[in-house]
Amino acid sequence: MQRTQMYLPENLITRARVIASSEGVSLAEIIRKALEEWLVTREVDSIKQQKKEIDLFLKEIEVEMRGTKAERMNETLDETIYGI
Repeated sequence: MQRTQMYLPENLITRARVIASSEGVSLAEIIRKALEEWLVTREVDSIKQQKKEIDLFLKEIEVEMRGTKAERMNETLDETIYGI
């Protein structure tokens, strides 16, 4: 672990101390847990956003492939029926 210092608003420290006291842990432990939860939430949100972008991209590709497949089917049908 690495020691660090930070400036926090008094009301934030007071609220964190109340929680630390009620849980029987140090203020530092409460701050570590809160920061870890915040970071995980951001990471999950980022992954969800990336998934949305990938899903959108895949839908676009699917539409393009359907168009291409339909065109190929029409060409094959024309060749079969009309000998073109």
